[in-house]
Amino acid sequence: MRKITMRVLAAISALISLFFVVFLLMTVFGKIAPEEFDNGVVKTLCLALGGVFFASTVVGMIFLYSDNDVIREILLHYEKGGTAKSSVSVARKIAKENVRSVEGVTYRRCKVLAGEYGVRLKVWISVKGRDIKDTEELLRAILEEAFLGTLGFKFYAIDFHVKKIEAKYKVDIEKIKERKNEEEERENEQIEYASDIKEGAEAGRETTIGEDVKRESAAGEKKDLTEEKTAEKALETASSVTQAETKGTKKQEITPENH
Repeated sequence: MRKITMRVLAAISALISLFFVVFLLMTVFGKIAPEEFDNGVVKTLCLALGGVFFASTVVGMIFLYSDNDVIREILLHYEKGGTAKSSVSVARKIAKENVRSVEGVTYRRCKVLAGEYGVRLKVWISVKGRDIKDTEELLRAILEEAFLGTLGFKFYAIDFHVKKIEAKYKVDIEKIKERKNEEEERENEQIEYASDIKEGAEAGRETTIGEDVKRESAAGEKKDLTEEKTAEKALETASSVTQAETKGTKKQEITPENH
């Protein structure tokens, strides 16, 4: 029903808005003379449409921003022979008695609301010296059991709204400071460790580069020595060949004179 009403109101607002837009455009472009507005019927029609548009907009906004509808009766059972209903006051009494049975919790008020998926119970409470999460779970379990045992009815959801709280948990400022200092020390240690690793990697890289340079230098020197020895051997060989040729030439010159 809620959705249907909202759709009808949205359609009415859209049609009225379209009418006024078309009316305004026709006036701007000269299709309707401004003198025609000086008419009691036109003025009455505009006022009526404006009032309907305003009312539909307001009601639509109320429906849009109100999550649930407050109901006065709860349908407990539905059978062929008839139905069983309970007034909201009975549900309030059950909720009040059971919420007050929990130490440290004060009952404020409650509402029974009809949502899209079922009936919801919303309870306003004050909490003193208790943990909110544990208190919420305990109260929800107690209320579910109470309504099932008393009325044979289970709410689709039970919501709690904490109006006031006096928590037992107290913040230890010194402990927070110590934890913060420990975190900063761990971060500094991680930064120093990363810096040491980086420096070690750079030193190892420089050492590797120096060793490579030394190896290349030694290889070059060895190569130069080998080339020098090879050149010396070549010179010795060439010198031996030259001496041998010189001796052969002298022997040939001496031989004819003896004859």
